[in-house]
Amino acid sequence: MDVALAAPIHEVSPPPAIPFIREVANLYHRNAWLFLKILLPAACFGWFVVILCFHQADEITRYVPRGFDARYYLKEIWEAAAIRIFGVFVEWMLYCFAFSGMCIAVAILQSDEPVLTEECFEAIRQRIGAFTRAAMALGSLVALSFMFTLIVIGLIAVTLPHRYAPLTRKEWSILGICVWGFFLWGVARFGLAIPVLFLENVNVRPALLRSYRLTNGCSMILALLLLESVAGSYVAFLIPQWVWRAAYMHGLASIWMSWIATGAGVVGGVLLQPHMLVGFGLLFLRRTHDAAYAS
Repeated sequence: MDVALAAPIHEVSPPPAIPFIREVANLYHRNAWLFLKILLPAACFGWFVVILCFHQADEITRYVPRGFDARYYLKEIWEAAAIRIFGVFVEWMLYCFAFSGMCIAVAILQSDEPVLTEECFEAIRQRIGAFTRAAMALGSLVALSFMFTLIVIGLIAVTLPHRYAPLTRKEWSILGICVWGFFLWGVARFGLAIPVLFLENVNVRPALLRSYRLTNGCSMILALLLLESVAGSYVAFLIPQWVWRAAYMHGLASIWMSWIATGAGVVGGVLLQPHMLVGFGLLFLRRTHDAAYAS
C-alpha cells in the first residue's frame, strides 16, 4: 500500500495534541480486538523468551562471586550477557513486527475497508529485509538512549554534593526512568519510520529521515503517546506486583499468586501499548493527508 507524497511537510501545521490523542483512543477502542490479535501473541511470546533467557543467564552466573574475584569468570559473564541480549533482541523484533502490522491495519481502517489480520502481515513478509534493518536501526537508537541515561545517572551520582543524603534505590529508579523517558522522547521522532517504510514503500534511511520531518512540531503528541503507553504500561505491570507483595507480607501469597501477578501485569501492559503504536500509524496518515490537502 503506497501513500502519495504531495507537499513539503514543514508547511503543514501539526494536528492539535489533545483532540488527536482522543481520536487515537477512539480508533483503538473501536477496533481493540483487531489490534490485540496483532500485538498479544508477539508480546506474550517475547515475554516468554526474555524470561527464559534471563533465567538461563542467572543459572550461568549463579556461582560467579561478587567483587574483584569475578575477573576469573569472564567467560560465564560474557555468555550470560549474550543470552540476555539475545532475549531482548527477539522481543524487540517481535514488537516491531506487531508495530508494523498495526500501522498497516490503521491505514486499511482509515480507507474504510475490511481488515484481515493476515493481510496486515503480507507487506512485512514481502519486505522482510527492509523490516529487519529498520527494526535494528530503531533498536540501536533505543539502546543508545539507554546508554546515555546510564551516563547521565553516573554523572549525577558523581557530582551530587556529599552534604545531601544519598538517594534510595527507588529514588534512583524513578530518576532513571525520567531521564530515559526524556531520551526516548527524542527517539520517538524516528518512530514513524515503520509506517513510512511500508506505506510509502521506501528504504530504511529515507524512512528515518521522512519520520524526522513528519514529527516536526509534534513534540506534545509524541510526549502524550509515550506517557500514556510506556508509562501507563509500566504502572499497569507493577500494580499486580504491588498487590502480590502486600499479600506476601500478610502471609497470603503463594507461588501461584506470583505467576498470576506477573501474567496480569503483562496483560495490563499489553492492553495499553497499542495506543502509542496506533498513534504513530495515525499520525503518519494525518500528516501525509494534511500535506496532500495543503497542496
